[in-house]
Amino acid sequence: MCYPLIGLAISVVSAGLAVAQSNAANKTQEWALDAQNKQNKDQNAEVQKQINAQFGAEVSDRAATAMREKAALRTAAGESGVSGAGVDIAANQSDMAASVDISRMETNRATSSRQAALASQGRSAEIASKRAAIPSKGAAWGQAGLQIAGDYATISTKQKTANPRKW
Repeated sequence: MCYPLIGLAISVVSAGLAVAQSNAANKTQEWALDAQNKQNKDQNAEVQKQINAQFGAEVSDRAATAMREKAALRTAAGESGVSGAGVDIAANQSDMAASVDISRMETNRATSSRQAALASQGRSAEIASKRAAIPSKGAAWGQAGLQIAGDYATISTKQKTANPRKW
């Protein structure tokens, strides 16, 4: 009569250990996904910094080039004795070309920044999907309960067939 209880106790302990192991594995997965998510955010921030730094360097270079062009133009005009509207028009054209170039650089920077942000969002969504696939603690306990009930049914059936009068 005691044997079914021993079997049931073993089943309960085994199910409890299975739940503990499952919860520990789930927690480890959650920590790994949290670390991956943090790394993704840090990487995106670094990419954005690099994009902005590159943009700043390109704009500075282009502005310096425009200033050199205007200085060379004014120097040549001064040496030749030419002055007036023609020199001013050439200087304005140089400024306009620099403005157009800088505008294109800004467009490229914004596009690169958006692409990096979208890539980061895609990685974040993938991480969130993996996180959602981790079973909840309630599911583990539910499975443990079913295992215990199944074990009890098996034990009681074996006991009834082995000794039908005691049951």
